[in-house]
Amino acid sequence: MKNKENIIEKSAVLLIIVAALGYFVDAYDLIVASVVRSSAIVDLGLAELGTPEHKSYAQLFEYVQSFGILLGGVLFGILGDKIGRKKVLYASILIYSVANILNGLLTASVPYVSTVYCILRFVCGFALAAELSVGIVMISETMKAKYRGYGSMIVVSFGVLGCVLAAFLFEFIKVSWQSLFLIGGVAGLLLLIFRYSINETSHFLDKENQRSEKGSLGLVFTNKRLVKIFFSAILLGFPIYFFVSIPIKFAADYGKEIGLTIKGTIPIIIFYIALSLSDILANYLSQVFKSRKKVIYFYLALCIVPVLLLHFIPPTTPEQYFYLFAPLMGIASGYWALLITYTAEQVGTNIRSTFATSVPNVIRSLFIPIQLLLTAIQPSFGTSTSVFYIGVVAIALAFLGNYSLNETWGRDLHFIDKKD
Repeated sequence: MKNKENIIEKSAVLLIIVAALGYFVDAYDLIVASVVRSSAIVDLGLAELGTPEHKSYAQLFEYVQSFGILLGGVLFGILGDKIGRKKVLYASILIYSVANILNGLLTASVPYVSTVYCILRFVCGFALAAELSVGIVMISETMKAKYRGYGSMIVVSFGVLGCVLAAFLFEFIKVSWQSLFLIGGVAGLLLLIFRYSINETSHFLDKENQRSEKGSLGLVFTNKRLVKIFFSAILLGFPIYFFVSIPIKFAADYGKEIGLTIKGTIPIIIFYIALSLSDILANYLSQVFKSRKKVIYFYLALCIVPVLLLHFIPPTTPEQYFYLFAPLMGIASGYWALLITYTAEQVGTNIRSTFATSVPNVIRSLFIPIQLLLTAIQPSFGTSTSVFYIGVVAIALAFLGNYSLNETWGRDLHFIDKKD
């Protein structure tokens, strides 16, 4: 019996290591497109820096990648329940690696280069949707209930540093945008080798799960409890992607609107370092207090601080933006790993991948409505007030989402969800 427990623990450790490396590559590949988009637009001859055309292309590329993430999150989540978590990870890694390599080979001489770039960003976003969430599902189903929060903590806190690496290589090492895409693609292919050593989870292979209805959106939307969980969990992530969508990914544009000249890569580096450290704290507090819900309430309260400061005491220098506002937003966003674990623990094995993959990627794709809403109300209210209103609404909806969800700390995940 003791030997069996040791084997289980060793398999969990291996899974955590591989999942952490996987999310590191995933995070790198997702953020690298945002880091290099200005240089890519100029080098590909699409528009000059600082022009309205340049901003339009930048938003377009983010939109198509976000739309790909949305569709990929839903499809890969369903497939993770239908055919297995491991197979889905193989497929997603292969697709996004090839897409990034092709993206790195683009030049201005390629016919219809803007269309090709858009297609590759869509495909990459589509495939990247699976890596983190399916990894968290496997950890949740493998580790003991009282320790699984630590597994998620390690994966996400290490993984988000991939964002930092992408921005650091571009800003300080001056690696070209083509090379950054190639690095991400090759790293993804190498990741396939590590993934080979990971086994499918026993929860998925369980006979009851195999006989049940798996990976069905019909099941989700014909069960009132599951519908409430689905939309409540999405609302819970609204503040995180409010910060990412406006003051972080588009820091240079936001800075221009408030009269500051901001290098877009610096806020990304500092934000994600702060988020990584804060993720460790959030998951640790969750283990100490034996609660996901209470800790998330605490973090939602933290989100109020940078939203208020941005509007009522805005930064007056780039340094204030870099070293005060960016880390505050990163710290407040540090419940990202906890949110995914919280979501995975809400539902049965037969739809766990569907939920845990769809929800975070719908949250990631909130970039689209957030930017559209900002564009719509900005002429009437101005940039600062518009961002403030969106931030307040995002936090209020997140509080509502958390209120609607049940506590899940220590829950046994060996159960099946059925139609009402």
